[in-house]
Amino acid sequence: MRALWTALLALGCAEEPAPEVFEVVSSMPEDGAADVPEALAPELRVSGEADPVTCTPDTLGLGALAAHGGLAFEVGLSVTLKDEGRKIVLAPDEPLPQGFTYAYLVRAGSDACSDTLGRSLGPFYAEFTVP
Repeated sequence: MRALWTALLALGCAEEPAPEVFEVVSSMPEDGAADVPEALAPELRVSGEADPVTCTPDTLGLGALAAHGGLAFEVGLSVTLKDEGRKIVLAPDEPLPQGFTYAYLVRAGSDACSDTLGRSLGPFYAEFTVP
């Protein structure tokens, strides 16, 4: 009986298994947000522990959208990981210029932002507006 209780206690104390994919689970501001302050540092919440070596301004960013739908310019920024790598903060070097809609840029491929298990961050798209 003691062995059974020991096994049950061990199961109850086991660490939560890692999710099967590494993906963005939420963003702040959220997709479609309007009236976003220009001084805001956007954040991405992810499903795993982001790797600080691969999650950098080279793999994550913000882009201002042009009126025709293309990219007007990329925003200079720094990337900081918080909450044990589950929050990625994209801190612009300067306040975001007003009058633009911005999109999160998540680069894919072998040089993508990955988690500490080596899984590349999955596709993600969201945009917000700084009036």
